[in-house]
Amino acid sequence: MGAYRDKQGKWHYRKWFTLGDGNGIRIRGTPVLNTKVAAEQAERDHIARALKGERDQPVPPRTPTTRKEDAGTITLSKFVNDIWWPKFRTGGGRRGVNSYTTLMEKESHLRVHILPALGELGLANVSNEALTEFFGQLREHGYQKKGRVAKSTKSKAVQKREERAEGRKDRGKARRGLSEKSIKNVRTTLHTLLGFAVRWGYLSRIPELPEVVVPESGYDWYQLREVRQLLAAARDDWARTVLLFALHTGVRMGEQRAVRWSDIDLESRIITIRRSAPKWLSIEKNPKSNRHRRVDLTPELGVALKDIRHGGEIVFCNDDGSKLQPGQFHEILWAAQKKAGLRRIKWHELRHSYASILTTGGAPLRVVQSLLGHSSIKMTERYAHLAPGQSGAFMHLLADSVSTPPNSGQPSGQSSLETAPN
Repeated sequence: MGAYRDKQGKWHYRKWFTLGDGNGIRIRGTPVLNTKVAAEQAERDHIARALKGERDQPVPPRTPTTRKEDAGTITLSKFVNDIWWPKFRTGGGRRGVNSYTTLMEKESHLRVHILPALGELGLANVSNEALTEFFGQLREHGYQKKGRVAKSTKSKAVQKREERAEGRKDRGKARRGLSEKSIKNVRTTLHTLLGFAVRWGYLSRIPELPEVVVPESGYDWYQLREVRQLLAAARDDWARTVLLFALHTGVRMGEQRAVRWSDIDLESRIITIRRSAPKWLSIEKNPKSNRHRRVDLTPELGVALKDIRHGGEIVFCNDDGSKLQPGQFHEILWAAQKKAGLRRIKWHELRHSYASILTTGGAPLRVVQSLLGHSSIKMTERYAHLAPGQSGAFMHLLADSVSTPPNSGQPSGQSSLETAPN
């Protein structure tokens, strides 16, 4: 097969083959979905068209009338692959751009869930009934395309799953479906593509999608006393600075992996968060929400950073200059937790500790939102219950209502002022 991937990770295909009349021809192209399977399928389709003597002709523009007529015959898969995804991928976001992570997430939703389950339906036949069944499958056991495992290897696959399940506590139970958060993300992708179908005239309205309610997730965090114990238990100054940076800036792990000395102004005591290096991505990207932000540098963190200053570009790196791996961050945290005798919390909950300590100390939520880089205040409101004195200033109203009885014979809610005689 002629499928290959370029340096940017994009899949293409190219192939030279001979036609029935003896003439050679070269074909090449790029699949709609950025996967090897899609590239191989696009190559086979291209070869089939060439053997039939067909040439790829430009698609004539459709009017709104013809588009609605096509919605009765065009499948959801064809609409996604040929019409929506090529345009959305190059600039379909709210600001005319799509982040790399957004494209990865939506491509995964299409490839794994939406197209295998609904792709064969006509675009106009994507009804509320079909969507209700689809989301029910996601909740019950997750959607798996029939025939996904070949018969020749099915027994081996079953055997491997049974072997992996031997040590599990839930062995013998039915396979669980997707979480409500994952289902809501799939719903967002489906709502987005159907919204574009309405906007471009293929549908008159968006089908009613079932509501997905995500329960509020809890989190753990260290209080200021526990933070001091954790830092005191670090094995050396380097490990202590790694922990201190997370606890005094509230950055995500990917942002801490990508921070450079040029981002830190020790004189002005300002750290600028410009980029992130998530563990699942080989390249750096903008921080979450695509926003740079500035965080104040505490005096304690400033001294610690001066003590570990080295000649490399990246602040937290190995001896060869490469970024610390996520496992190295976890090992530093777990070792300090064990030595200090503290309960184990996740690395991301150091970020929760930063926000919770600020909130309990009286920092306004808007300030905490800016420091954390939240795009919406709703994300920051999870810490609102920790803010002191939110309702205490109004409790005297209840006390006054008890200590000052209303005038006898006066109806409730009526003013105590007497009406002057005429």
